[in-house]
Amino acid sequence: MSSVTTRTATPPKVESKDTELVRNIEWALAASGYMQLRAVEVKVHEALVTLKGRVPTYYLKQMAQSVAMQHEGVEMLQNDIEVVSTGSLHRQIRDT
Repeated sequence: MSSVTTRTATPPKVESKDTELVRNIEWALAASGYMQLRAVEVKVHEALVTLKGRVPTYYLKQMAQSVAMQHEGVEMLQNDIEVVSTGSLHRQIRDT
């Protein structure tokens, strides 16, 4: 008696638009040339981008927002990045 095994093809996993947008923004932040922007957390829900993290200057906070807004698919952006003194950032890194 022979047995027949059938394999069902698993469809390739398709990235959601939100997931793809997160990946693209994270890559752009890392490629921006500003080391501090690599630590910015990016979340996307239905084209609303939320940025979280800590940076030492308002300029870097604005740069993160500018980088994120350049991507197609971003309809709204919430910039929750905190600007903290450089000493605070060093303590945060040291304590982790």
